[in-house]
Amino acid sequence: MSEDLKPQQRSIYARQRRVAELVDRRVDSLLSQLKADSGSARATLAALRNAIADAPGSKPELWDITSVHMMDGEVVSDDPTWDEIAVHSALCLFARHQQSRTEPMHRAGFSFGQAAKRLVLARQEEETGGVRSRFNAAATSISVEELVRHLSSIVAQLRDENIPLDYGALAEDIFRFQVPGGANTVRLHWARQYAQQIKKTSEESNEK
Repeated sequence: MSEDLKPQQRSIYARQRRVAELVDRRVDSLLSQLKADSGSARATLAALRNAIADAPGSKPELWDITSVHMMDGEVVSDDPTWDEIAVHSALCLFARHQQSRTEPMHRAGFSFGQAAKRLVLARQEEETGGVRSRFNAAATSISVEELVRHLSSIVAQLRDENIPLDYGALAEDIFRFQVPGGANTVRLHWARQYAQQIKKTSEESNEK
């Protein structure tokens, strides 16, 4: 896929994939530790939940779990990179989702758009209901800070309905949202995911 991209696009794509893989590994590690009843994993999740509104790197106790090693040749400034924001935000959101849950709330293939539609169906809401309004608000966010606030609200509702989410994919979405012009790509992906879930649900109903 990346062979057809220009060098700068290939670099962004590589960073986006790295972010997803990093979050996948760290979430899987946390889940394994929770399964083993690790007190340190519970403490890490609590710290992540409390850091959701904080800047990446501002909490020393979270450096090991949220750090992102830069690729050779990457130029960084004094501000958090897109990668650091995506990893920090996705892990904090996962920590909120996993709170008080024994079963894993991270599951590969459960995209944000599909999860949002599952939530609408679980709440038996109309398409103009509260969940859809929050989903639309997330999709039309004008800053990554606003996006994460809306995602946090929806994640809390997903937890209440026991609906999982793919946090590697969500980290990719948060990363791509920050790339110039990337917010429109994220919106399109979410719209397709949401519509796909509608189609699947309709087909399942017809088969019954």
